[in-house]
Amino acid sequence: MKGLRSILVGLAATMVAMIAVDVSAQQWQTVYQTNFSSDPGWTSSDPANLNWDPATGTFHGTQVNVQGTYAYTNVTGFDPTKSWRLEFDSTINSCGWSAGRDVGLFDSQINVMQGSRADIAQGVAGQGNYTSLYFTGGEANTYSPAWSAGVWYHYQLEYDAATSQLSEDVFDRTSGNLLWSLGGVVSSFSSDMTYLGVSRLHMQNDYSGVDPDATVDYNLDNVVLSQEVSASGTVPEPSSLVAWSGLGAMGLVMAWRRRKRGA
Repeated sequence: MKGLRSILVGLAATMVAMIAVDVSAQQWQTVYQTNFSSDPGWTSSDPANLNWDPATGTFHGTQVNVQGTYAYTNVTGFDPTKSWRLEFDSTINSCGWSAGRDVGLFDSQINVMQGSRADIAQGVAGQGNYTSLYFTGGEANTYSPAWSAGVWYHYQLEYDAATSQLSEDVFDRTSGNLLWSLGGVVSSFSSDMTYLGVSRLHMQNDYSGVDPDATVDYNLDNVVLSQEVSASGTVPEPSSLVAWSGLGAMGLVMAWRRRKRGA
């Protein structure tokens, strides 16, 4: 009989473990997604050079520093003050010195260096090809390893609202190898940081130490923005699962005892 009791308790634990796995899989909800198989309708300050490209099924950008162009979509229903994750693929085809490609989330200013923002940047500066993370309250930079033109990379930008930690991971899209990992603590994100897109607005008419005519050319694909599911919503807290596991196990054992007494 003790063996049967152990089996019942084991079954209860297994059922709860299965529920926990299912809950974990539902922690992130997609709030915006496009693979550019059709025109996503982004707002562009330069539609001729910064827009959806039907020939490649990607977003194609050619940006000149002095022009300070940008393109974006305003993601309604997204709360940047809560935990979120932004993912996308991109390749830089060519990039002049002091030019670069900036992709991320911005407030209504759509500016890498002003307002509330979280941005992954790659470009060319004094020490070579850089990879950077710009965000409200700070930045992080690296030149090693140097990114390569014509190579597709997968980018992941994730914000943990509980710790205010922002992390950037960049992978080789073909091999899946992690190449760059940067991070920092965010001072704050404003509620209007809902503009997802690309921007070089901070370079407009800024000739200090840069080449105003420097140009970057790139492609962007597979953009996904996810929001962490609230614990007060349909997904219960892990502590609740533990409580239910105990109740489930007790219920099975008590049912077994009643059956035993009635036998």
